[in-house]
Amino acid sequence: MNTVPDATDQLTLARLDYELHAGAWPLDVQVTVDYITTVYPDRTIDRILLADVLTDYIGCFPDPADLARTLTAQTYVGDETVNLRAWPFCHIDWDAAAVGLESAIVEGRPGPIVRVAGHHYFASDHQV
Repeated sequence: MNTVPDATDQLTLARLDYELHAGAWPLDVQVTVDYITTVYPDRTIDRILLADVLTDYIGCFPDPADLARTLTAQTYVGDETVNLRAWPFCHIDWDAAAVGLESAIVEGRPGPIVRVAGHHYFASDHQV
């Protein structure tokens, strides 16, 4: 009889270990499982992998323009608190930027930006 735990069982054990060392796990369990099984399917789920997941996590963005704003702040400015309503950012059409960003977003496989559970985004350097 095979007693290898599935991804959800592994995550439960890893979360307990993570929480002993670093505090409460901040992401939804299904979002975490979806991302891990998409990008890290062959890795054992442990607290080190969970730290990688948190490093990759961008956030939850129902509005793609919000994702574009956040990536701009993180990537080009380096400060998520930057005022994107001020010049020169106030001249950017964020909806158009989101459309351009859509080509980098993938679901169900590794890619530069991975979307899981509808609106949760991760930056991943794991390419197919």
